[in-house]
Amino acid sequence: MAKPKSKTNDKGAIPAAPGKVFDGPVVGMPEGLTVTRRVTMPSLALKTPGQGRALLIQDAMRISQIKDKTDQKREPATICTVTDMKSGEMFTFIVPAVVRENLVRDYPSDSYVGKGFWIVNKGKRTETQRYNDFEITEVTVKAEHHAFPIPQKS
Repeated sequence: MAKPKSKTNDKGAIPAAPGKVFDGPVVGMPEGLTVTRRVTMPSLALKTPGQGRALLIQDAMRISQIKDKTDQKREPATICTVTDMKSGEMFTFIVPAVVRENLVRDYPSDSYVGKGFWIVNKGKRTETQRYNDFEITEVTVKAEHHAFPIPQKS
């Protein structure tokens, strides 16, 4: 499977993803304020076996510009912007390789963008396995259960 290519502009920055990215609630932000622009977001990694989240993928996967200084052999992470479908909180999702490969295979041309997924870390099947297995299920949430308004694709 092909890895997503790093898309940078001439200044080395990742340009904003095409289309509108929903500005969900910011935890702890006082009432009456509105988000103008998100400069940073908390990161989300599903590292613990049994951990699962319902995530709405907001933009296409891309290669992070941040490299692990302690492990120069390791490739930079694949990331994308997601919204937790229950809380509405936005994250920079550190996409596990297994999840990336399955989404790229089953959703050509970044067609996973704008879709919701229940993603669960299933752990390792054997002690010698080097990676965790993940369960990936495309989901929708009934309107009465949304914590926030889901943006409509234009």
